[in-house]
Amino acid sequence: MAKKNIKCYNSGKIGGLSYLQAYKNFDNADQEIAEMGFTPVNPIILGLKPSRPYWMHMVWDILLLSRCGHIYLQQNWKSSRGARIEFRVAKFLGIQIWFQGNPGEDNLYSENFCDVMKCK
Repeated sequence: MAKKNIKCYNSGKIGGLSYLQAYKNFDNADQEIAEMGFTPVNPIILGLKPSRPYWMHMVWDILLLSRCGHIYLQQNWKSSRGARIEFRVAKFLGIQIWFQGNPGEDNLYSENFCDVMKCK
């Protein structure tokens, strides 16, 4: 049974990395997503111009995520505010969560909204 029509959102750290390193990380994750039989949805390729404000990127990325049945969190996702937000949105929407290198991590990871948003 082919899963190629099922989209999987690729989530990971972008800010704080060189564009080339972030692009390579997303490209590698795209290949892993495709090997699992899903169609990768890459926010670096499908995203807005880098000059747009952060909030605008997040709104667009969440729209991309909301159209997917799965999310694939790269190993560096916990060090990315945006990826942590995408993780919480995926949980809220009931999207299947996959972790690069540790598929059982979801059972070990807990947080609250203020941890993600750094409210305190």
